[in-house]
This record gives sequence, C-alpha cells and structure tokens, in this order.
Amino acid sequence: MDDRSDLIVDVEAQLIETADLVEQGWRQQQITDELLANTHAAEGQADEAIKKAEKTLTEAKNTLNVLEGFDKKVQESRGEAEEALNRVAEIERMIEEAESRTKEAEDALMGAEADARDARDTAKEAQDTAEDASIQAGDVRIKADATKDEASTLKDQADELSSRVTGTDSRVGLYEAQVEEDRQQVMEAQEKANQAKARADEASAKVREAQEVVQEILGILERSPDLDPEQLLRLERRLEEAQQTYYQSGLEATVHELSEARSWQERQITLYEEEIRRLRIEVSNIYEIKISLPDGCYSQTKLEP
Repeated sequence: MDDRSDLIVDVEAQLIETADLVEQGWRQQQITDELLANTHAAEGQADEAIKKAEKTLTEAKNTLNVLEGFDKKVQESRGEAEEALNRVAEIERMIEEAESRTKEAEDALMGAEADARDARDTAKEAQDTAEDASIQAGDVRIKADATKDEASTLKDQADELSSRVTGTDSRVGLYEAQVEEDRQQVMEAQEKANQAKARADEASAKVREAQEVVQEILGILERSPDLDPEQLLRLERRLEEAQQTYYQSGLEATVHELSEARSWQERQITLYEEEIRRLRIEVSNIYEIKISLPDGCYSQTKLEP
C-alpha cells in the first residue's frame, strides 16, 4: 500500500512538472507566432529596400548617360576652338601677302609718273586692305585666345567630370553586384524562414499531442482515483512518453532560429539603407557638377579672308 501511495505521489509530481512544461510550450508557441509575424514584416521591409536601391541605380545610370552626352558636346566645342586658331594663321599669311603686294607697288613708283600715281593708288588700296585685314586678324586673335582659355577651362572641368563619372560608374557596378547578392541572401533567408515555420508547426503539433496525453492522464486520475499499481505504471510510462515528445519537438531551438533570422534581416535592412544613402550622395555630387557646367557649346567665330 505504501508503494502504491509513493507511486501516486511520483505520478502527481510528474504531472505537475509536465503541466508546467506544457504551459512553457504554449508560451514558446506564442513567441514563435510573434517571431513569424515579425519575420514577414522584416521580409517586406527588405523587399522595399531592394526596390529603392534598384530605383536609385536607375537614376544614377540616367545621370551618367546625360553627362556622357554633355562630354561629347565639350569635345566638339574644343575642336571648333582649334579650327578658329588655325584660321588665325591663315589671316596672318594673307597679311604677309598684302605687305608683299605693297612692296611691289612701291617698286612700281620707279616708272612713269602716271604709272607712279596708279601704283601709288594701288599701293594705298593694298595698304588699306592690309590694315583692315590686320585689324580683323587682331580681333580674331583676341577672340581665339579667349575661346582657347574657355576651352581649356572647360576641358579641365570635363576631365574632372569624366573622372567622377568613371568612379561613380565603378561604384554603381559594385552596388548592382551587392544588390544581386543581397537579393540572393534574402531569398535564402526566406527559404530558411519557411523551413523554420514548418518545423515550428511540427513542433507545435507535438506539443499539442503531449498536452492531449497529459489531459487524458489527468482525466483518468480524476475519474478513477483508486487505480492499481499496473495501471499507474502504464500512466507513468505514457506521461514519460509525453515528456519525451515535448523535448523532441525542438520548439525552443526553432524559436531561437527564428530570432536569429529576424536579427539578420534587421541588419540587412540597415545595410540597404546605408548603401542607398551613399548612392544618393554620389548622384547628388554628379548632378552638382553637371549644373555648374555651361548648357551648350561655344559659338563659332566666322572669319573673313
């Protein structure tokens, strides 16, 4: 009789312990549900961060295309300035020819008086032409020098812009690779989250199974308080099996895994936001350089022979 009483005491103690474990299991299940909800929310934030990164990359590429077109115009304007400088040399040659004709006219003064007057008139006309050409050449030279200075300044700005564009283009490529890598990691994290959810569901089912066994044992003890030792031993074995079912469910490990997954997604979202911030700064810097440069090419100076 004492053995039976001791056995009943042991069974009741194990029932209390198992009931505590079941209550702990339900609390862990609630934590799991909350973590799953947070995981889905974090996944949405990660997708939104990726979309923002892709949109910013598209804006950066458009800005690069605009700047490359502007650089082409700068190169064309520099060619026109060089052509104007070449025309200055042509005008100087014309001046030399005019001076040569003036010398020939002065030699002709050695002839007859009538011829001398004609020659003098011709020389005067040639001199006037030479002076006009010289004045025009001076104006053109001044304009050409100014154009040359402006072209040099513009070239320096274009070189700086080209260097910035090249650096930004390289960084854009790195960001694209990083976004693709992050997308793969998000997909892997989602797959792991789905697997963890499946394990959590399976663990919850095992916990419910263990609870049902405990409830059944409690019901038997309440309905039949006077059980023989063999029946009590069977109930004790079933209770131990229910405990093993709870421990084997792995619910605590699954909750820990979901917590780790959520922390990883939060870190990734922080990294996405930092990459987007740096990329926006690069785009802003390029845009500031772009608006500081002139909108069009320099106007050409038409030279008269």
